[in-house]
Formats: sequence, C-alpha cells, structure tokens
Amino acid sequence: MPRIVRPRLAALALAGLFAVALGAPAAAADATVGSTLDVALRDIPQAAPAEGVVEAVRQSTLAAQVAGRVVELAVKAGDTVRAGQLLVRVDARTADQAVAASLSQVASRRRISPTRGGSTSATGTCSRRSS
Repeated sequence: MPRIVRPRLAALALAGLFAVALGAPAAAADATVGSTLDVALRDIPQAAPAEGVVEAVRQSTLAAQVAGRVVELAVKAGDTVRAGQLLVRVDARTADQAVAASLSQVASRRRISPTRGGSTSATGTCSRRSS
C-alpha cells in the first residue's frame, strides 16, 4: 500500500472503533465488543453555494447605418458572432422611401435647370439676367 493510504486507513479504523465505543447509532450500535466493522475509503461530495456576476471578456457596441424598424434578430444576447455575420434585419421600406424622395428631388431639379445666363432662386424658379 502507498504511504498516504495507510495513515488514512488507520484513521478510519480508529474512527470506527471510537464510534463503537461511544455507542454510535446505526450499525455500530448493534456491534458487540470484539466484532469488526467494514471501513471503506470514499469521496465525500462537497458543494458550496456562491453568488457572483458573469461578464463577457470582450463586448462591442454596434449601430445601424440606416434608421428603421427591426424586423428580425438573427442572434441572441451572449452569442459569439463573426465579422460580416447578419445580426439584425431592418425594415427596408423607410430607406427605400428616402431614396425615392431623393431621386425625385434630383429629377425635379434637372427639369428646372437654368438656361444660359440664368440663375435659380431659392424657390426653384428660373430667372433670366437682363443684358
């Protein structure tokens, strides 16, 4: 037997003898003087309740390039993500309407383009310079 096991085994045997001598309940109570008890070395599970806070090692703040209503979340809080991965899908109707409005403004300004020597006023009307 290894050297560490012998002292433990001896300590367990000694504890068993004390239990018999002190009249411990259970199996030791029925034992008579001079009888033997089975002693076994085993692990005793230990658990210690604890409270704490778990924080991510790395976290990032993100912002959308366009404003709009979120229609789909592709990830959950705590998920690991990679560069280029879809995180959120934004309703494109708001952005499409803004693009359409901008294109309409460009088209209307091209229709009102000033002729030679003319200038455009703040209201979008053309005037001709007198020579």
